[in-house]
Amino acid sequence: NANIALIMSMAKKESSFYEGAAGRDNEAGLLQLSSGVAQQSGLSVSQKPLRRSSLLSKLLYTDRDAKEDERFDPEKNLRVGITYLFELARNFQKTYNLNESDSFQFGLIAYNLGPANVRKLFDIGYSKNPNEFIDRLAREKLESFGISDRKREVTVDYHIRTNRFMRDYEQRIAYMRRNGSPSLREHIGSFLGSFGEIYQRLKS
Repeated sequence: NANIALIMSMAKKESSFYEGAAGRDNEAGLLQLSSGVAQQSGLSVSQKPLRRSSLLSKLLYTDRDAKEDERFDPEKNLRVGITYLFELARNFQKTYNLNESDSFQFGLIAYNLGPANVRKLFDIGYSKNPNEFIDRLAREKLESFGISDRKREVTVDYHIRTNRFMRDYEQRIAYMRRNGSPSLREHIGSFLGSFGEIYQRLKS
């Protein structure tokens, strides 16, 4: 399913599937939820900056964070992150009359760049085609809209890498299922099963 592949690619890019990842701007968990999105969805969020320890350049949570911040609960993180992505996609689909595929692509861009910023860019005539949108985003300076070069570049890089992940996602899973050890195949099956279950529950 393309949507599951998209969300899987987000988890890969945001946290490398590590539930304890903590971002530099205080995002947390598998889908790197911001504190605002998490709190709006009823999750408890640590009121203190996350403590970070460096391991292979990843920012990880501490035991204190895990107790105080529900964003580090994998199922809750996925539930809120997927719900938020669906909300963004539906809003873009309705507002700009996009098809389902494009609406999820723009949902992804808005998840990373911020929905208000994406709407501003639409309003000044940015294309409703995701690839053209990303091309323009990569080329143009957007300081007047409060979008820093770093955030713009990160968003473009994120989108390109995510699309690449989506393209070979099914082939990777199929290869691991064929060639991995029994324990690896079991782990993959269990992970995809629980992920798909959450996805279907939210979709219905």
